[in-house]
Amino acid sequence: MRVDRCGRLLAAFGLVSLLSAAPIAAADASQRQISRPAVKPAAARQVAIPSGGLQCVPFARQISGIDITGNAHTWWHQAEGRYQRAARPENGAVLVFRSSGGMRLGHVSVVSSVISSRHILVDHANWPGPGFPKGRVARGVSMVDVSDRNDWTAVRVEIHGHRDGFGRIYPTFGFVLPRTVDGSQPPPLAPITEARARLDERAARAASRPAGYVGRGAELADAVAAETGDARPMAPATQAQRAPQVRVAMATPRDSLVDDDILFAAPDRSLR
Repeated sequence: MRVDRCGRLLAAFGLVSLLSAAPIAAADASQRQISRPAVKPAAARQVAIPSGGLQCVPFARQISGIDITGNAHTWWHQAEGRYQRAARPENGAVLVFRSSGGMRLGHVSVVSSVISSRHILVDHANWPGPGFPKGRVARGVSMVDVSDRNDWTAVRVEIHGHRDGFGRIYPTFGFVLPRTVDGSQPPPLAPITEARARLDERAARAASRPAGYVGRGAELADAVAAETGDARPMAPATQAQRAPQVRVAMATPRDSLVDDDILFAAPDRSLR
């Protein structure tokens, strides 16, 4: 009899515990439902695409009119049989950097002005510096030839950003000139794929905007003199040597530039 009474007491106590715990559990469940963010359907989700900057190759192609694709250091060999090449600069020519330890894909810069036999100004993209991130356009940047034979196979480039002076020595191939091997001006750019057309359009838009960095020629006068010595002034370019007026083949893609964003965000990439 005593056992049955104890059993009934335990059962009653358990029931009371369950009834008292139910509101707490319900409140916890309600709170979790409120604090949990709503999950969008897969079709409505936004994919975060990293934002990147402009690479050197599309920009050089746009402002020079030289229709070459591929990694920057390959431009010198790709130009053989298509464009004239030289060891001396002229306006509109593209200086091709070799692959090196700190720049494995090379680099391309377009000559905007020839100051002397060892000093030029260039326009290019994706040359970072202190306070000046990758992917930006720089114009009027000083570049000096430090090669033994004055053949522009070794150069130093003005530091971009918050420091004066020139950076380390970079090896180069030489200049790809803005005319074909027969001496005629290159035809307008003709991208054969939609992806290439998008890159060209993006580069054209960047070329039309103000530069992110403008060279400080006046402030670097002493540094240039120290690097170049008594470099003799270059003779003015003849009409045949002047940079051609580039007619850019533009594209208006119907789709978003998601593919472009993925490409430009790739680290240290100068493809296409």
